[in-house]
Amino acid sequence: VSELFFVMEWSKCKVEKLAELHEQETVLWNITHSSHKNCNNRNDALQRISD
Repeated sequence: VSELFFVMEWSKCKVEKLAELHEQETVLWNITHSSHKNCNNRNDALQRISD
């Protein structure tokens, strides 16, 4: 089962950068955002973070 998971070590710097990018994409965490319920908009935001 463990072979199915990709293990990646995250430095403090990478974790902080991810948190910063996530915070900028308010559609992901702000439930009052007009586009929060739109799955496509949230997926687009996740794609921007991953790029």
